[in-house]
Amino acid sequence: MKQLGREVSIRIIVIAIFLISILFGCSVSKEKEQEVKEFKDIKIGAILPLTGPLSYLGEDEKKAIDLAIKEINRKYNKEIIKVLFEDSKGSANVAVTVADKLLNMDKVSAFITSTTTISEVILPIANKNKIIIAMLCMDPVIQKESPYAFRLYESMEVEATRLLEYYSENKERKKVVILYLNHPDTVKELTDYIIPGFMQKGINVVYYEPYDAGEKDFKDKVKRIKHTGANSLMIIGHGFEYASLFEALAQQNLIGKIEITGGWGFIMPNKVPANYLEGVIVASPKYIFLKNERAKIFEESFSKTYGYAPNLDTAFAYDAMNMLAEGLIKGLIGSRGNADTVSYKLINSIHNGVMGEVSIDNYGSLELPMGLGIIRQGGIVPY
Repeated sequence: MKQLGREVSIRIIVIAIFLISILFGCSVSKEKEQEVKEFKDIKIGAILPLTGPLSYLGEDEKKAIDLAIKEINRKYNKEIIKVLFEDSKGSANVAVTVADKLLNMDKVSAFITSTTTISEVILPIANKNKIIIAMLCMDPVIQKESPYAFRLYESMEVEATRLLEYYSENKERKKVVILYLNHPDTVKELTDYIIPGFMQKGINVVYYEPYDAGEKDFKDKVKRIKHTGANSLMIIGHGFEYASLFEALAQQNLIGKIEITGGWGFIMPNKVPANYLEGVIVASPKYIFLKNERAKIFEESFSKTYGYAPNLDTAFAYDAMNMLAEGLIKGLIGSRGNADTVSYKLINSIHNGVMGEVSIDNYGSLELPMGLGIIRQGGIVPY
């Protein structure tokens, strides 16, 4: 009887603990619910190139951000996040002016910026005023300049590293020519990572040559490549000039005869015929060829809303806004938090998004699964 009594007592204690946990959970839930109701809307200043040469980029990012915000606000049953869009026009001076307005007149709690050039000039403003900045750019070290800065985009360093890993295979047979877009981002990737990496690994680079944005005539450049007898061509750019470049390669009968590699530019929409791209080696986020359920839902939602399929930039902007918004909501703690608590929440969270399960390291860098793909029949599959 004593043993039975002891078992009954234990059960009563367990049931009591269970009931207390339910009641406590309900009270916490109600407290959180009340906190969200009383929470004032959080304003984010989005500085994007909505006009000018990079307007194609800014418009797509804006659409992805709008989509993310609608979903977040629907989740909380109120307009908890409000995004104020400003046009940088691709100009650093314009960006500084609109950032000042967003900060002092609109009282934003965070910035989201596009491109390295614009992020570089807004970062000191965010740091000085202790507000969060999320940057859609490839500079691998820019986020280290401030505890409030986060680079939520792929890194040019990681892209270069994946390509260098590929070239390390049979490196003694490689004879490489590099064509790169004459743009600050691609120049930095080339001079800081690709060329030093080739030199360190002892890979034969015949020469490297820039081309201009919007360039149409690649005949002379391709003739030089053919004359050297190079067996590998690395192309680093945005993709817009690739149609003209590949046409010149076809005219010199180099398609299928010379190995072609690259990164970001091959992932973006371009007008290169699929048969020209067959076999191209691409360094890219694994999201491109290993899409999860969240990615499929995002692509379906974006296509339904805007009438065309999303690209890589829209995916990054969508994920970045989701990460930033959740960090702000959790970190501001019903208006009792600040940029430091938001920073803590962003770093100490696992984010499940379009790009898969990702996190942010202690320096504010997005830790993104990157890999190598190969183009087959117009699509990128794992290499």
